[in-house]
Amino acid sequence: MDYKPGVTAIYGLIDPRTGALRYVGKADDPVKRLRRHVWECRQMSCYRHRWVAAVVASGNLPRLVVLQVVANADWSASEKAWISYYRARGLRLVNDTDGGDGGLGRAHTPDELERMSAVHKAYWADPEAKAEQSERTRIRWQSADVEARRQRTSIAMKERWATPEYRAKMLAAHQGRGMMTGHKHSPESRARMSESHKANCTPERRAAISERLKGRPVSPETRAKLSAIRRDNPLSPEAQARITAAHKGKVVSPEVRTKISAARRRQSAAQLSLERSVL
Repeated sequence: MDYKPGVTAIYGLIDPRTGALRYVGKADDPVKRLRRHVWECRQMSCYRHRWVAAVVASGNLPRLVVLQVVANADWSASEKAWISYYRARGLRLVNDTDGGDGGLGRAHTPDELERMSAVHKAYWADPEAKAEQSERTRIRWQSADVEARRQRTSIAMKERWATPEYRAKMLAAHQGRGMMTGHKHSPESRARMSESHKANCTPERRAAISERLKGRPVSPETRAKLSAIRRDNPLSPEAQARITAAHKGKVVSPEVRTKISAARRRQSAAQLSLERSVL
């Protein structure tokens, strides 16, 4: 199903054995989401997963029905309304929450968290699974509609985060749940992350990223934000020493030297202009 940018679908899953609708969800691609439901039922275990597994074990698949196509900004209220509608009529939905939150608000039990962690660790420990996922991602980002998909995602996230209700809900969901804010990585974790980045940052990948970023305009607002972040978060002496050590002995081409010189001249001119305006 191919929807226009800026819209998404509220869908339902029907039990083919009884004809009753059992689940209401939201997806940009309901058909792909149904396939994901089937995959999840083999890997995880909650009320929804067990129901899908039972349907699959009977030799069937949940029947998909699109209930409504809505603007991205309206999906939360629409999903809530549909879930409330069917529950008010006595349907035994397998939804964990009242909807509109993408699953937020439901705290997994320690056993569920442990099982999910074990499943994901086993999946990513398999070299074939890693290679398969990497190939799927590469094909996806090389498709013709990749830019349209990026724009759709950007528009949807901006609209979602523009609402005070969503921001408050996300903040409440994250508080006290061990999120990464203020988290200090152990030396072992930092070493592992460093090795992973070094292995992935091949010359080919560097060149591809550089080519993709060339000519991309940066708005004055974005430049101001980046400048403020760098100004308010200076590098530690250790970080500065590491950067200096990494650049020692590195041969810089004449073209790069010319670019660096021009950039420094622009920075000096901008600083001088700022000082004059203050005076």
